[in-house]
Amino acid sequence: MKNFKDISWKLHSLDKKSIQGILEFDNGVELSVIAGAKFYSSKIGDTKPHPSKFASFEVAVLDKDGSFTTPKFTNGDNEVVGWQSREDIDAIISKIEDYQTIVK
Repeated sequence: MKNFKDISWKLHSLDKKSIQGILEFDNGVELSVIAGAKFYSSKIGDTKPHPSKFASFEVAVLDKDGSFTTPKFTNGDNEVVGWQSREDIDAIISKIEDYQTIVK
């Protein structure tokens, strides 16, 4: 089972003080996780951008065509959900993996 630690991180392309992580699944679903001052996230301290320096993150889920499908896997009805903890993200990942099993 995948979890938060499996996310691949890089600096965000629009803001080098922010980060973006991507986790891809076998059926083409993609989890995008971002954090930084311009996003729905919260930072711990004032240091170099790194996943360990954030307490919460902004999350979006996209289908294989690049369309937002976030509401299928979260308790919201928006394209993105903010202030998600590592545990919240693990729960979203689990739902995506369960969905993969259903659609295979």
